[in-house]
Amino acid sequence: MSDTSGGSDAMRDPQATLDKLESMQTKMRQRLDDLEAAKAELTSTKTSITDDSGAVTVTVSGRGEIDDIVITPTGLKMRESLGRIVTQTIEQAQNQHSTQTQNIRPGFMRGGG
Repeated sequence: MSDTSGGSDAMRDPQATLDKLESMQTKMRQRLDDLEAAKAELTSTKTSITDDSGAVTVTVSGRGEIDDIVITPTGLKMRESLGRIVTQTIEQAQNQHSTQTQNIRPGFMRGGG
């Protein structure tokens, strides 16, 4: 049956429309809270990796940037290979950090919470 009065559903039942809008607003607030919590978790997540020899430890910040590099006395004695070890350890730390942050985000990337 068609509406011959020219009014919309909102005009016929304003309380139902208001209830629906309030429900949508509550859901949006919860979604925003969830997103802010995920952002805080992402930016606070640090990843540290130590190479197999124990010579180098690299820490990556929550933004995926190098936060710290520690070279042990053993590492300082590895002059020939130290650059390669540092570079590999940085790559491993960044890769692990990326994996960790992807585990935090999947619900948000699909639109869920």
